[in-house]
Amino acid sequence: MRVEFHGAAKTVTGSCTLLEAGSTRILVDCGQFQGDDVLERRNRERFPFDVRTIDALVLTHGHIDHIGRAATLRDQGFRGLVICTRATAEIAQIMLLDSAKIAREDAEHGGPPPTFDEHDVEALYKATRWARYGERVPVGKDMEVTLSDAGHILGSAHVLATMREAGRTVRFGVSGDVGAPGRPVVADPTPFGSVDYVQVESTYGDRDHKS
Repeated sequence: MRVEFHGAAKTVTGSCTLLEAGSTRILVDCGQFQGDDVLERRNRERFPFDVRTIDALVLTHGHIDHIGRAATLRDQGFRGLVICTRATAEIAQIMLLDSAKIAREDAEHGGPPPTFDEHDVEALYKATRWARYGERVPVGKDMEVTLSDAGHILGSAHVLATMREAGRTVRFGVSGDVGAPGRPVVADPTPFGSVDYVQVESTYGDRDHKS
């Protein structure tokens, strides 16, 4: 089994985690890097893994630092399943279509060429499998994922990946962005059940949130 971090490490944007068990490989999120020019240039680099070997992309929620490079995956050869809640799928489609439009207009005014277009976004949306909270979704032979409410925005989710290899089972949780309890409209976060490891979003981990 293997876990690799290809974003949101030593920076707070570009979330992208690669999980591998047996013959199954999934990505949890594929976000855009945001910040200075050096950081944003990373959005134009090729992924440091073979995107054609990824069985599924699991999206925690529809913010651009978690979905912004998802359509670039498609442009580079990803043909796997996209797994997320229905609300996340619909938010992501709107966000990515808007990003494609802005990138195209920038290119027309002398900016860099876009890394994806509207056709990549539509193809990604058509490959999406909506998952309900608490539903176990098999991925390949060696993994299944379960989403639970992260309470961050509509449709946001924690991801629990149950990974199996060589007779061993590991439950690996990815928190995504975690909301606060007691807010209107969005439900309170639902904690993980039993897990072996948790990758925790900690952007505001050193702050005292006032009431």
